[in-house]
Amino acid sequence: MIHKVIIPAAGLGTRLFPATKEQPKEMLPIFSRSSHGDMMVKPVVQLVFEQLHEAGLREFCYVVGRGKRGIEDHFTPDPDCIRTLEGMGKNGPASDLEGFYEKLESSTIMWVNQPTPKGFSNAVLMAQPFIQNESCIVHAGDSAIISKNMDYIKKLVEGDMVEVSREVRVDHLIESYYQATAEVFHFALGKTTNSKEALEETIETALKALGQIGFKLKFDKKVISELADLKMQLEECCGGKEYEDAISKLEDVDFFTKQEILEFAGIMSMSTEKIAARDKIQKKFSNLLRSSNEK
Repeated sequence: MIHKVIIPAAGLGTRLFPATKEQPKEMLPIFSRSSHGDMMVKPVVQLVFEQLHEAGLREFCYVVGRGKRGIEDHFTPDPDCIRTLEGMGKNGPASDLEGFYEKLESSTIMWVNQPTPKGFSNAVLMAQPFIQNESCIVHAGDSAIISKNMDYIKKLVEGDMVEVSREVRVDHLIESYYQATAEVFHFALGKTTNSKEALEETIETALKALGQIGFKLKFDKKVISELADLKMQLEECCGGKEYEDAISKLEDVDFFTKQEILEFAGIMSMSTEKIAARDKIQKKFSNLLRSSNEK
């Protein structure tokens, strides 16, 4: 079950100039229904938050940058504004704003500053102290998706993933693009999901890339499936998962060093029998991979 959300909102919005020259693109207004069913306008980033909140999510990390202070201000409750609206007889907007503030008060929100816009992968990396080693949803702050009963979000919350359309490695992370246009990341080992299907796609991409650097490989779906099975067996026998929580709490240790520590802890905690099992699996993996190379 996923509980945390990263919302990147540091982009410059140059494709929407001049509308975004003096305001964050995430604060552009969008038509929406109020809690009473009336038509109203609200910032798109508020609508995204309310959709995620309605789907049961309560922990949010907003990655913002220069010129995005307006987003933080909007997400800071202002009781005086509600009283002003009520004094003007605008009870509908006052009630809706009060409902928004109640959602904020029932949520945990962290703000992370990204000085230079560097894309989703960097935003996810900067949010790692908030996520630790948990799975999370990454949802754009400037893209509201309309679906029946927030179905596209609930599919992500209740399961490990939805249909993957493609995956791209970015340094030590993997960006996954889903048909629901939201991503699920898992930080423990820099992987997106624990599914065999995602691993098979990564292996197939890697094998094809080897062909671009001179290797002549012959493989099929059966070989890819067997390689994926062996990779998963290796992870299961020597992943050091029992140390993940303790390692995630280490202070003054960056994310990538924690990954190395996790690997070392896994190796050092292995019994003689597990080392032998690991070596056997690695030999099978190596032999299968080498057998696909046409010399």
